[in-house]
Amino acid sequence: MSIKKTLVKGVYFMALANYSGVIVGLIITAVLARLLSPSDFGVVAIAMVFITFFSLLSDAGIASAIIQFKELNRKDISNIFGFAFWTGCLLSVIFLVLAPFIARFYEKEILINICRILSIQVFITTLNIVPNALLLKEKKFNIIAYRRVSIQLFCGIIAILAAIYGAGLYALLIAPVAGSILELIVNMYFSKIQLNILCNLSPIKQIFSFSAFQFSFSFINYFGRNLDKLIIGKSIGISQLGFYEKSYRLMMLPIQNTTGIVSPVLHPILSDFQKTPEVIFNAYLKITKLLANISFPVAVIFFFIANELILLVFGTQWGDAVPAFRILSISIALQIPMVTAGAIFQSLNKTKELFILGTLNVLIAVGGLLIATRFYGTIEAIGIAFVITCFISFINSFWTITKYAFHKSFGIVLKIFFMPFLCYIIQFLILYFLSNYMDYSIWLSLSLKVSVWMFLTFLYFQFFTEYKPVVLVCSFYLKIKRK
Repeated sequence: MSIKKTLVKGVYFMALANYSGVIVGLIITAVLARLLSPSDFGVVAIAMVFITFFSLLSDAGIASAIIQFKELNRKDISNIFGFAFWTGCLLSVIFLVLAPFIARFYEKEILINICRILSIQVFITTLNIVPNALLLKEKKFNIIAYRRVSIQLFCGIIAILAAIYGAGLYALLIAPVAGSILELIVNMYFSKIQLNILCNLSPIKQIFSFSAFQFSFSFINYFGRNLDKLIIGKSIGISQLGFYEKSYRLMMLPIQNTTGIVSPVLHPILSDFQKTPEVIFNAYLKITKLLANISFPVAVIFFFIANELILLVFGTQWGDAVPAFRILSISIALQIPMVTAGAIFQSLNKTKELFILGTLNVLIAVGGLLIATRFYGTIEAIGIAFVITCFISFINSFWTITKYAFHKSFGIVLKIFFMPFLCYIIQFLILYFLSNYMDYSIWLSLSLKVSVWMFLTFLYFQFFTEYKPVVLVCSFYLKIKRK
């Protein structure tokens, strides 16, 4: 199968999983946001930051290495799986021990029980790394897609029922814990992997140089993504963290779902061409162009429907999250095109360069965060700092990739963004004018803004890009008719 057909097939299944997941997730979150308080979400957000950190430690770059190293056999992978088992045991015990200290630092006694429950997820998530990586390596994207949606739906329903019957913030722990257990069951069934508890470490030594830099990048990137929440929770307050966390999560939906579609598909496919970088570069240009054409219009509509989206999805008690969300939404245009960076460096066996790039970007982000917190101390100021540092990282990332990964001119990639940026400006001005003269109900306002935006986006894609909607629809119709 050609690289294009494999990419299309993989993207189709991952898109099905992610965007179905968005709909399911929004519905579940909307219900839970009405049953639980912002402080409940704020407390669990603190615990989840630590969970993300321990998940990062458990991976240690192993998943990417399993995909990249084609010479690993089943025996090698069983040994790596055994290593993951003991790593999971160690990390879950460490998290249990740290629970009282985390609770004391944030002055929230309930964090002790929350962290103890989530220590189960730490262990199961570590076990999931190897079988999940094996499914990706074997390009079983359909299994991954169906697994993700079904588990999310099931756990979401259970969480809502638990909240209704008085479980409180513990309802928010059902999805991460039960979801990881169900995911492991599915992964073990389809990957057919054997667990070798008395593991041989020779395969770990074989992939160490690759995985070490991959882990270092993930480790430093973790702080870039989560330091804002840790600082807000300590210096500005748990309630403000609840508002910021909800804004941040909503802003990250299109970014995470693009990453969830592109990265799991891109690395397994492009790794097959690691000895022919020109093939990877051509694929990189095409994917970046598509992502740029998507991200700029998405950033515009999120900015203008911020009020309607927050109030309709989460309820009026979340109104203080609107300004921060509106500011953060600007960064969507910059973040979505950057989601390919990790897969590109991994495919080229250049995880060292990926680590250096990630370190520079995190230092930029931390600098902006500290300035905003020290001199302003509001979640809106932190949002502005986030957008500014995203722009600097955007330039730094694309310059590094073109110059050091492919040894190409930066201008080749930069010109890709001219038309999407022009589209952004035109859509912004039209929707700004429309919003200033709009005094309708919240549902009518949302409908009008989305309708105008869809019309403008259709015109842009039809007349100024190679992805012509009319042509694509007609081609799809003819294929269906022939079958």
